[in-house]
Amino acid sequence: MKKEQNQQKIYKNNAGTILFFIALLTIACIAFAVYGYIKHMLSSTWIVILSLLAVACILFFALTIEYYNKFVKVSHKVDESLSSIDVHLKQRFDLIPNLVEIVKGYATHEQETFLKITELRAKQQATASTEETIQLANQALPLMNRLIAVKENYPNLKANQMFLKLQRELVACEGKIAAARRFYISNVNQYNTLAQSFPSNVVARMFGFRTKPLFTIDIRETNTPTV
Repeated sequence: MKKEQNQQKIYKNNAGTILFFIALLTIACIAFAVYGYIKHMLSSTWIVILSLLAVACILFFALTIEYYNKFVKVSHKVDESLSSIDVHLKQRFDLIPNLVEIVKGYATHEQETFLKITELRAKQQATASTEETIQLANQALPLMNRLIAVKENYPNLKANQMFLKLQRELVACEGKIAAARRFYISNVNQYNTLAQSFPSNVVARMFGFRTKPLFTIDIRETNTPTV
């Protein structure tokens, strides 16, 4: 993913140069056609050909600018929505220490679960990659579900006010993740449609706008006990 982002940056850095040469070609064709009209040095056939070529260059230049700007705009939306997912996933991870400490006081037999989920949080804190954060979050969710589920065996835990507060925070966090995921999927679908449809796919190849992945993000709605 990082390699593709670096390649895309290189393409975008060259965008101005490519557009400049397209504009230069357009201006040259127009100037050549006008020169022929004025000097009557070209046959009518060549004048028509050059005129059509000039019009085609203008249209191509205009469409290139339009679709390039669309790609930039939608790409920013995708990055923004992905960053939002990353923020909410980190908030979910931040709830882990308190959750572990509370449950640890009741379910002492869950030591292996405590260790695994703590290790996953440590890995999350050490990574700057959103993709890896998503993978770690997907691995941590079943373990967090398991910690939540032990409340059924411990009436005192079910009545613990801090535990109940953490449950509410988890529910709110999962709602934010679900909303951010829908926003991300919508933006990626829009971006990928541009990257694969004609004529915008021509611009995509010119400037290195590659299709983006639809990350799978686990959320509580699908597989966790009701809070």
